[in-house]
Amino acid sequence: MKQLPIVYLYPGMPWTKGSSRQTYLVEALAEQTEVVFLSTAPYTRNPLQVQMPGIRQDGENLLVVENALGYQMNRIAKRLNWLQAKLDGRNLRRVLRSRGIEEYVFWLSVPGPEWMRGVRTDRMVYDCIDPCFFPHEQAAFDAKEYRVVAESKLVFCTAQTLLERIQKVHKRTFLLNNAIWLEDFGVQNSAPLPLPKPLQNRPRPMIGYMGSIDWRVDTETIFAAAQSLSEYTFCIAGRVNQDQEHRVTELRKLPNVVMPGSISIEEGPAYNAAFDVGLIPYLPGDIGDSINPVKMYMYLSMGKPIVTTWVRECYQNRPLVSATQTPEEFTAAIKQAVNEIGSEQRHARLAFAAHNTWRDRARQAIEKLNEFSLLRIP
Repeated sequence: MKQLPIVYLYPGMPWTKGSSRQTYLVEALAEQTEVVFLSTAPYTRNPLQVQMPGIRQDGENLLVVENALGYQMNRIAKRLNWLQAKLDGRNLRRVLRSRGIEEYVFWLSVPGPEWMRGVRTDRMVYDCIDPCFFPHEQAAFDAKEYRVVAESKLVFCTAQTLLERIQKVHKRTFLLNNAIWLEDFGVQNSAPLPLPKPLQNRPRPMIGYMGSIDWRVDTETIFAAAQSLSEYTFCIAGRVNQDQEHRVTELRKLPNVVMPGSISIEEGPAYNAAFDVGLIPYLPGDIGDSINPVKMYMYLSMGKPIVTTWVRECYQNRPLVSATQTPEEFTAAIKQAVNEIGSEQRHARLAFAAHNTWRDRARQAIEKLNEFSLLRIP
């Protein structure tokens, strides 16, 4: 039996290790089978910037195609419609053949049927990662996603809500949650990490949220808790989207709140280690229910107590997390979590993280690919 490589595409994403679900999963898959990552630059408008793709080795089982799908990533060349996909397809076949690759599993991580042009789709896998974030676009989103689903031989979903939605139209749909690299965030790495400068000389306990502040984050609930628990330090670490600045104005004014802005991938573990309690404050609702937070696994990997709002992927993991339905419950749960720091529950959190790594996800995915005879051929 010959094992085929996985050709992985998330349009607009260049190859950067450890930057997202997509790259985490690719790294884990590449430990078990050959993976080709199609590295695409952001959209450009200059047709002269369409560069020919090249392929390079980035690990024993990992190949990276630089400048993949250059015509489709050019806003002007994209107007050529079918022709730009044909050109990209020809160039992709050329670079893959240079490494002896003719057949492969195509793994697509966006609900865009336009990205199926120019590639082999006879063994296509669709990774359903996110819901539609804008209700007024739901109908168009559904139409595009269902076209991708219809062409897929196998579908993975990050969250139970997404799974239930796609299973209605595709029977080969399975859960593939997010996960954690214990080597990056695990408790075994927490001891030597220095306290980040913005948190130095701040009183404990430290209550932390790590992630972007966008419209999905319940800033009012965070504000209520920080205002009520003025003796605690609240650290909100991450970029604040420009359109959300007005929602954090009062939060920034609180003397016990630290907002250091964007933090690097390298800084993340130190902040995670510094937190005594981790927060997941997403707004409840259909969109919040469709998010399987990476930060949940991140906090658990260091045994941290977690307080969340009432979103499905969190409340279904009680009692490992404390899920709350009101700002008052959220505040009370933080106080309770502080009292439980170092309790026996910590061992349960660490055990959960240890069985939810990216290697576990890669094994689950490959088992399904083999179950349906997608990865191996006679």
